[in-house]
Amino acid sequence: MTYIPLNVIDSRTITHDIVQKLKHFTNNKVYLAKELIDFDPEVENAVNFVFGNWFVAEDEETAKKVAFANDYGKFNCVTIKGDKYSPQGTLEGGYKRDGGFLLSLSKYFDLNAR
Repeated sequence: MTYIPLNVIDSRTITHDIVQKLKHFTNNKVYLAKELIDFDPEVENAVNFVFGNWFVAEDEETAKKVAFANDYGKFNCVTIKGDKYSPQGTLEGGYKRDGGFLLSLSKYFDLNAR
């Protein structure tokens, strides 16, 4: 685990202007990730470090537009299903209908605890 003091973190985030342009470009189907969480203003630098350069898209087509095809820049984007689109051209799948390994493991431990 790495600890970074809050006053040392590089907490750059995508500008409000760019966020608004991308929202307009995608018909409001994209959100800056940090907009979707509640946090104490005291830890805003940490939130910006983790979420300030990521978008969350409602669908795959919107994620592709944000990552690859717009006039405002190329940005990391994840869909609400968990698929990650990188401006470098990579796609990582993250969604499983059955909940995946962690959900299965959690159910296993719940059953054994009874």
